[in-house]
Amino acid sequence: MIKMAEDKKKTEKKEQKNEKSMQEIYLEMQMIDQQLKQLQEQAQSFENQVLSVKEVVQNLDDFLKMKPGSKIFVPLQNGIFIEAQLGESKKVKINVGSNTVVEKSIQEAKEMMEKQLNAIEMYRLETSSQIEQLTRKLQELEKEAQK
Repeated sequence: MIKMAEDKKKTEKKEQKNEKSMQEIYLEMQMIDQQLKQLQEQAQSFENQVLSVKEVVQNLDDFLKMKPGSKIFVPLQNGIFIEAQLGESKKVKINVGSNTVVEKSIQEAKEMMEKQLNAIEMYRLETSSQIEQLTRKLQELEKEAQK
C-alpha cells in the first residue's frame, strides 16, 4: 500500500515535470518563432536594399553613356518628373550625411555603391544563417514536444 502511494507520487511528480517541460518548450518555440519573423523581415529589407543599390549602379552606368545637353527626366517625387538638360555628365553629387554634399566621379560613386552592396550582402548572409540555425532549433523543439 505504501509502495503504491510512493509510486503514485513519483508518477505525479513525473507528470508535473513533463507538463512544466512542455510549457518551457512551447514558450521557447514561441520566442524562436518571433525571432524568425523579425529576421525574415530583415532579410526582405536587405533584399530590397540590394535591388535598390544595383539599380543605382545601373543608372550610373547609363549616365556615363549620356552626352551633355541630353534631355533627361529628373524625379521630384514618386511619379513626378521634370524635364531637364544634362550638363556635366562625369561627376555626381553625393549626400554623405549632416547636409554635406561631396562631388565624386561616376566611377568613385559606383565603387562606393559596390562597397555598400557588399556590406548589405554580408548582413543578408548573416541573417540567412541565423534563420537556418533558428529553424533547426525550432524543428528540434517540435520533435521534443512530440515525445
